[in-house]
Amino acid sequence: MNGFLVQLIDIATGKIIKDDKGNESKWDSYTFTPVIKLENGTFKGTKDLSKSKWFKITDENYLKLKPYLIDGNLFYVSLKWDGKINIVEPYTENYNEQDFINKYSNNSSITESNS
Repeated sequence: MNGFLVQLIDIATGKIIKDDKGNESKWDSYTFTPVIKLENGTFKGTKDLSKSKWFKITDENYLKLKPYLIDGNLFYVSLKWDGKINIVEPYTENYNEQDFINKYSNNSSITESNS
């Protein structure tokens, strides 16, 4: 698992999406762009590599994260195998990429069988 430092650059709320059965639900979308921390302590990013994360507005994890989802704030994210954002965690000065990886990585070891 890799953690990526990103900045929230766009917020779209209250999008209504219908499922296959025609049921409607509201979703909020947040767009993040990768950033790097420069030697002077500032952050630099590019919109070219931005990705969005959709949250169902009733999702418990989203409701806990929502107070931090302010335009311009920094986060660590992980990506699923398909390139979609999986986990979003607020960035703090004392919390680094390795802390994020340690918190969310699978601790199980991989074993091989020669049979």
